Formats: sequence, C-alpha cells, structure tokens
Amino acid sequence: NRCVTPEMLSYLDSLSRYENIKVKTDDRPFNWASLNNSVALSSDAELLLFMNDDVEIQADNWLTQMNQYFDGEQIAIVGANLYYPNGKLQHNGVHTGLGWVADNIHTTGQFGELSVPRNVAAVTGACMLVKRQIYSDIGGFDERFAVNYNDIDFCLAIRHAGYRIVQATDVSLIHHESISRGQFDTQEKKLQLQKESSLMREKWEDFLFDPHWSEYEIYAQGSRILHVD
Repeated sequence: NRCVTPEMLSYLDSLSRYENIKVKTDDRPFNWASLNNSVALSSDAELLLFMNDDVEIQADNWLTQMNQYFDGEQIAIVGANLYYPNGKLQHNGVHTGLGWVADNIHTTGQFGELSVPRNVAAVTGACMLVKRQIYSDIGGFDERFAVNYNDIDFCLAIRHAGYRIVQATDVSLIHHESISRGQFDTQEKKLQLQKESSLMREKWEDFLFDPHWSEYEIYAQGSRILHVD
C-alpha cells in the first residue's frame, strides 16, 4: 500500500518471482481493515497470517509453533510475544476495558504467571494467525476502524461468537513499532484515535471487560502465600 522507497519496491519485486508468493498492490488511502480484508478475500488458505511490515522474524519454526495451538477447535486466533529492538517486552496479549479500550500487556507478571501460553481478551494485528473459516463467518475486519482498534474489534467479535484467543508466549518476534506509519504526532492522527475509541465503546460497551485479567498483588515469603489483594 503506497510503497515508494526504492528498497521496498525492489524487495517486493524480488518476492514476486517466487511461484508461491503473490504481491498485491493497493494504492488506496490507508485503511488497515480494508487492506487486509481485500487480501484475505483473494486467498483460499485455511489459515490467514496478518503481520505488519515492521515485524522481524527471529526463528525458523515460529509459524509452526503458532499453528500448533489450533488443535483446540474453539481456538480461532493465535498471537505471538513481540519485543522492542532493545529487548523490552512490548506485547504479551492485550488487556481490554471500557475506560481505556485496549492496552498491550508488557509484563510476564510478578512471578512469571503470564509467561505461559494462555487465553487472552485480544492480540495485536501486528502478528495474528486466524482460521480462515472463522474469519469469513465473522465478516472480516470492520472497515470503520481504519487505523486504530481494527484488530481489537475483530478479536472481540471472535470471542462474542464463542471462540477463544491464545497468546503463544513461546513465539518471540521483534516489532519495530510505528516505523511505517509514524507516531501519533499530528492533530489528524489524534482525532482519528478519539473517533475510533468512541466507536469501540459504543459498539462493545460492557463486553470490553476483560474476563482473563485479574488485578492482584501477591505478598509471599518463601513458598508460603501470606496475602492476596
């Protein structure tokens, strides 16, 4: 979508030479939901991987590891752990709520309790593996969310239909966040965020409550739990 740098154009041209790779050009104004829907509709794959162009692969078996979680019939989406280039954890699932809509979980918990693969309220579209049939049943991404929350809205729709979302904490990728799109540093971008935040609250209301999140602090001495808040 609107790729102009010689390096990117050269890279895409090199990919198009492979028989099993198709490069689709779409120069419409940026709309993440619409762009991904367009590509998904042109594919007949059983699984759809939505991944940002600023994600860096670290291991050869990452996709196989994500795929293994689909053994459960009720699992519709699998996400991966994303790290900043400096090694700091950026995304370990998404925590949703009516007040703030959605926020990345950037911790593994006080005692590593969030370091295990688990059900989550949502995952980021920066790296999201989805069963195609369920994607189609849901109707794809809501194109009213052009920039923000399109992935979170999709995850909520998936859970509302009775499916589960898994955070694959054993898959680690590097996310050079906002390299392509930039930061929220203009009035236009800030207004877009406000508009789509309001739409999320209007659409989902109390369903934004995160059933997989517990607010607690553990005070421990040795192996004995003294108190839980």
